[in-house]
Amino acid sequence: MPFALGSSKAKDPYLIYVGTYTGPASKGIYAFRFDPASGKSTSLGLMAETTNPSFLAIDPTQNYLYAANEMDHGSTISAFSVDPKSGKLTLLNEVSSRGAGPCHVTLDKTGKYILVANYDGGSVAVSA
Repeated sequence: MPFALGSSKAKDPYLIYVGTYTGPASKGIYAFRFDPASGKSTSLGLMAETTNPSFLAIDPTQNYLYAANEMDHGSTISAFSVDPKSGKLTLLNEVSSRGAGPCHVTLDKTGKYILVANYDGGSVAVSA
């Protein structure tokens, strides 16, 4: 699931984050700089190595990115700090998704609470 980060002005370039299923060809979360004026994107490469970041969300301040790490056993939600200039992500922590197969992660409008939906078993978890 791609996620965009950047200016509120539609014409300014911004970062797009893409989570991937990891394996031989992929290692985690990648970023692209997108220029809406030209319609061109430039790969910035791997921003963070993490296992199967299948869904991404960013907090309202755009300082933190969260990834649902979908794994067979011990699925997690990873929190990263965002470097707005380089796009680089720094892992802050990981917590259990409290279920299997996390398929969606979001934050409340204040950015204080993280909510995750787990596909297997149909559970939902909230963390502050």
